[in-house]
Amino acid sequence: MNNTIGNRGEFAVALMLSRPIGNHIMFSALPLGAKAELLDFVVNLVDGKGEFGPFFMLQVKTSTKAKKNSPIPAKFTSSEVRKALQRKIPVYLVAVDATSDESEEVFFIAVDSRRTQGFSSVPRHFDLNNEKTLMNLYFEVEECFRSHSFEFRSKFTSDEHEGQKT
Repeated sequence: MNNTIGNRGEFAVALMLSRPIGNHIMFSALPLGAKAELLDFVVNLVDGKGEFGPFFMLQVKTSTKAKKNSPIPAKFTSSEVRKALQRKIPVYLVAVDATSDESEEVFFIAVDSRRTQGFSSVPRHFDLNNEKTLMNLYFEVEECFRSHSFEFRSKFTSDEHEGQKT
């Protein structure tokens, strides 16, 4: 894939996460850079005082070949899933539909501890540009850290999603 397309997707994700919800910015997305292996962002939760303990990581995949109303192509192999799960923190796979030259559609799915297979695509279920979804994401990550669980279980999964094999 052309790196320009990948960069476009990463910029779209960073922009969506930096938007205020209500009057508050809830996330601080820090790109890990081109040399980072496996994941693209570390995202810190932000409260009224600034960044605090809980965080999560993202892998961003961008496609210009997505079909409307269909899952977005986003290859993340079973080996990559295992490596992500070894981190023992919330990890999400983000798919950016950059088919339109004017805007992006961005959806995500959790790489949670029940996952054994890779992904070939991400369903259009959890919209990163939706305030309610972002608030639920914030609370999920906060709860994961509060529980001190080494087994990440997410609401942002889809067992009926067909693009789960790689």
